[in-house]
Amino acid sequence: DIHFHTLHLWTTHSLTVTLSFLAAITALLSLWLTATTDPGILPPISSPIRPAPPPDSIPSGGDIPLGGPLGYRYCATCNIHRPPRSKHCNSCNCCVSVFD
Repeated sequence: DIHFHTLHLWTTHSLTVTLSFLAAITALLSLWLTATTDPGILPPISSPIRPAPPPDSIPSGGDIPLGGPLGYRYCATCNIHRPPRSKHCNSCNCCVSVFD
């Protein structure tokens, strides 16, 4: 019977059982770390006045540009200047740093 033979080979090889156990532990650990790690939510500003550019931007004497793909961008919903690589998340309605 092929079914019994395959099952017998699967459970009797210690390397297969060990690698399967390690893969399951790694998957559960990755899931736990993803669920408990801070995603980098940038707090919104509730003031109706647009904030000043960040201190490390070019208009304030820094070296990071305003606008463009590699610079600070203004988010009208959160009323903040988002740093590079951050995006506004429509699901949670806030800006998230390093939104890849």
